[in-house]
Amino acid sequence: MMRRIAASAVNLLPKGPSGFLSVAELEGSKSSVIRCLLSSEAGGGRFQKTSTGLVGLAVDQNGVENLLNANKAILEKIRDVPETSQFRINVEQVSNYRIKVIEENPEDADLIEEMIDCGQIEELVEQAKDELGLIDVYVRERVWDSIEQRDQEANLVYDSAKSS
Repeated sequence: MMRRIAASAVNLLPKGPSGFLSVAELEGSKSSVIRCLLSSEAGGGRFQKTSTGLVGLAVDQNGVENLLNANKAILEKIRDVPETSQFRINVEQVSNYRIKVIEENPEDADLIEEMIDCGQIEELVEQAKDELGLIDVYVRERVWDSIEQRDQEANLVYDSAKSS
């Protein structure tokens, strides 16, 4: 979305003698502004994202592909969790939705970001990496066992209170 806004604004401005125009130069050093670069020769007049605007998070030129691969890896890894686990059900739903959005719009990172609505592509890739790490912990600690035990205990309390 930010790229579309920046693109609209930059189209109204004159280009420098080199044919390049940096939005960041015009806007100052606002970190919230996504910096774009326009070249009528390189990229056919399309904007190339040069910064996420987030400290420590570099632009990933293969972000859409990396996001797709990360979500497929999540679906593979989550198979180690029982099918009845709500965690697995939720993770599969989120990853399947993201894969569907990416496969339907592989060339439109802006639309993918807008439809997923959880940040920029680079942030989504980081979220997927974090999810992979969380799945490792979930499996190693067998968290579903403690959840099932707690659910059984809660049901016993509920049943005894209900019958009183």
